[in-house]
Amino acid sequence: KVLGEGELSIPLTVRAKKFSRSAREKILAAGGQAEEV
Repeated sequence: KVLGEGELSIPLTVRAKKFSRSAREKILAAGGQAEEV
């Protein structure tokens, strides 16, 4: 599970089983993608 601690300043594509709500929001806010696999 990806947790939303810390900062993200570049867009990334992250693939994981689960994301916390804050992690997904931070990834998307940075212009990235959060993909559940």
